[in-house]
Parts: sequence; structure tokens; C-alpha cells
Amino acid sequence: MLTGKKTPVAIAGVSLLVFFLAVYAPERIGTRFDDAYMYIRYSENFISGHGFAWNISEVPAYGITSPLFLFFITALKSIFHAGAPVLLSITSLSASIVRWK
Repeated sequence: MLTGKKTPVAIAGVSLLVFFLAVYAPERIGTRFDDAYMYIRYSENFISGHGFAWNISEVPAYGITSPLFLFFITALKSIFHAGAPVLLSITSLSASIVRWK
């Protein structure tokens, strides 16, 4: 539970995030971190029933450096069906918020 000075900051941050996602993001969001797109490919193959494989015709290959991030993206992608740029931006922002102390 947030207390003290962090509560208004958290409320402002969540409000700005909601505003950003509702107004700004749909037309302008894009990612420049192309390495993150490999997580999308692994998660799409997993959701399609091919396991965590880079190519669906091959056996599963674990070339991911952060399995926890892969599971997070896979879970969100299976729930929200968001496009890759939006999904990667949201997961990166969420991971940075969780890390914030």
C-alpha cells in the first residue's frame, strides 16, 4: 500500500498513463527497441500452440535472455490482443513502474 508522499505521485502517474494510452498512444506509439520484438515472435508462436520456438517448424529454442519478461508479454498478449508496439511499450513501462521504489 502506498503511503505518504508516494500516493499523489502514484495517482498522477497512473492518471498520465491512462491519458497517454487513451489519447496519444493509438496514433503515435511506436518502439525503437527492435530487440524486444523477438519476445513478440516467441509469444505469438506459443499462443499458436508451437511452444516457445523461434520458427514453428523447429523444436522449441530458448534464445530469450529474460524468461520472466517473455511470460509477462505472453500473458498480456493472450489477454489483450494488442499490437506489438503498444504491447511492448506497456510492458516496458509496467516493468519500470514495478522496479520503482
